[in-house]
Amino acid sequence: MTRLIIGCLALALITLTSCSEPSKLSVQNKVTAVELTSVKWGDFYITGQLLPGQTSRVAEFDSHADKLPRKERVSFIMRAGERSIYLETEEEFLMGVEDELLIVIDDNTRVRTPNP
Repeated sequence: MTRLIIGCLALALITLTSCSEPSKLSVQNKVTAVELTSVKWGDFYITGQLLPGQTSRVAEFDSHADKLPRKERVSFIMRAGERSIYLETEEEFLMGVEDELLIVIDDNTRVRTPNP
């Protein structure tokens, strides 16, 4: 009888944890006349290229496997003509469980050159 109860509880727990929706994140480039490449949220790759006005595809995150909630900076290479620089946002963006997050990078976004 005890095994039956434990089995039922385990099945219920598996069912409840598998029902959660993935968290979703996308990044939008609103920087004037600048292309963003190699865009990441923390260590998670988001997209290879964002032209001005473009929004990345939606990246999905599993709350358990990706250890959500968590805060991360967005990093990218900013390109204007032949010039480029690697930057990251000063702000850390919080992704919670079952969140839908749109991160907008614009002319007013505070960025820094990370220390090597």
